[in-house]
Amino acid sequence: MSFSLLRALALAFMVLFGLSACTQTNLRTDTRSDAKQRDWSQRLEQLNAIQQWDVSGRIAMQTPDDAWSASMSWKQTGDNYDIRLFGPLGGKALSIKGGEGYVFLTTDKGETFSEVNAARLIYRQTGWQVPVEGLRYWARALAVPESPSKQVFDQVGRLSELHQSDWTIYYQDYRIVNNLEMPRKIRMVNEHFTVKLILRD
Repeated sequence: MSFSLLRALALAFMVLFGLSACTQTNLRTDTRSDAKQRDWSQRLEQLNAIQQWDVSGRIAMQTPDDAWSASMSWKQTGDNYDIRLFGPLGGKALSIKGGEGYVFLTTDKGETFSEVNAARLIYRQTGWQVPVEGLRYWARALAVPESPSKQVFDQVGRLSELHQSDWTIYYQDYRIVNNLEMPRKIRMVNEHFTVKLILRD
C-alpha cells in the first residue's frame, strides 16, 4: 500500500470518522442575546439526538505540495460506521468500517489494517498525528467540550467560524435536513493542511 494512498486515506478518515454521534456538555460559547442563546441550546439538543444517518458527498485535501479529492458514502448506526471512498488517486476505492473499540481499513486490493483506536491506526500507517476527537465535533458545527475555543455565530445563531486546537473551521453553507440546519460545506485550515468537505443527499 503506497504512502500517498495511506495519506489520502488518513485525511479522509480523519474527517469522516469524526462525524460519529456523541454527547455535548460544558460547551464554551461567546456571549450572545438571550434569544440566540435559547436557539443555540435547542440546536445542541437536536444535534445530540442524532444517532443514525446515511450521507454522500465529496472530500478534498490540499497541502503546499499535493492535492486530491474523492467521492464518498457514509452510513452510521449508533457507534457503527461504514465509510467508502471512490476515486482518490487514480480511481481506487477504500473502505473504512468500525465501531466502539475497533477499526478496519480495507483497500481495493483487499489489504486490511485493524486497530482498536482510530488515531493510533492513522499514526501507525502514515506517521501523521491527526485531531480525530476534535473533528468528531467540528463536522457537526460543535466545539469540543471542555477545551478552549473561539466561536463566531451568524445572525440566526449558527456557528460560522471556530478556532480550536490550532485549526480554523469555516462553515460556508448549511442545508435543511429533517427540519434541522446541518453543515453542507466545511473548510478546515491549519498550518499545513486545508481540508474541504461537501455533504449532500
